[in-house]
Amino acid sequence: MRFGLAFLGDQDSRGVVQWARELERHEHLSRLWVADEHFLRDPWVQLGAIAAVTSRVSIGICITDPYIRHPALTAAAAATLQELSGGRALLGLGAGSTGFPALGLTPRLPAQAVTECIELSRMLWSEPKTFSYRGRQIQFLDDCLDFKSDPIPIYVAARGPKMLAVATRLADAVLIGSFVQGLGLDYALRTIDEAEPERDPELPPLRKACWIYLSVSPDSTAAQRGAARGLALALRSSHKMLTEIGYMIPADVLDFVEKSRHTWDANEVDWVVATLSQELIDDLTVAGDPSECVAKLRRLQDRGIHEVAILPFAPAGGNVRDMVELLFTKVAAALAA
Repeated sequence: MRFGLAFLGDQDSRGVVQWARELERHEHLSRLWVADEHFLRDPWVQLGAIAAVTSRVSIGICITDPYIRHPALTAAAAATLQELSGGRALLGLGAGSTGFPALGLTPRLPAQAVTECIELSRMLWSEPKTFSYRGRQIQFLDDCLDFKSDPIPIYVAARGPKMLAVATRLADAVLIGSFVQGLGLDYALRTIDEAEPERDPELPPLRKACWIYLSVSPDSTAAQRGAARGLALALRSSHKMLTEIGYMIPADVLDFVEKSRHTWDANEVDWVVATLSQELIDDLTVAGDPSECVAKLRRLQDRGIHEVAILPFAPAGGNVRDMVELLFTKVAAALAA
């Protein structure tokens, strides 16, 4: 199993770059991701700086959407990162979930928009001459990328059935949105299996990855409290889909999610987590002591998941950097062994 680590964009950029430099020494780290959360630090700026201080790990945006920037600009940014990093770039795409109202944007047909973003990006990276692309959502007319780029692996992050199908048909990898077991993972893998006969035969075999909210600590309870904070991110973007596939979310939590502002304070997060079922928390997080986390990730690997992109959460009373050290020295090392 390959391990990737994600930066959310909520930390000082100089500190993130220094941490990225230090993290590369971990032999079990394969990827560094930077999230595109509006309006946190700009991911492309951070990725460029990370490219300059690393030499081994792949680096990419995880994830960006086809609305906040024109996909041609995203493709050009990814190609620039590919050039700067010496061929280590990754492009993570998805529907997005933040920042649209502030910019007066109303996202439409996200599965179609991501499909067209993939198609246009690959054309821009491969077509040496001027061309036009006319999609239902995206237009690119009589132009081309003014510098060459090798192909860049595309990951599509998805929880909903339409986006899971797009990822399966067109992406290099599907990044399952935080399901690690239970009915959520069953549903995601079943949806992928149903779409796989329609996969583009010219593409390599599909890689299956999971985006994971993780916390590990010798104190299992502290780790579980830490990782559960990630559920606020899942609920904000996917509460309707979670109820549709069978999870029970209390009506007052659903009402709060739909009416609340983008950012929740610590007390609001604690209230939401305390109100959710243990089943939902367990199915959407990896948390506990090292042996518990190893066991859960091993079960995930047995289901055919080739890699994980981890958004780390400090255990209650701890700090995230110490937790990440424990992750790579105990958990990742045990899985590799």
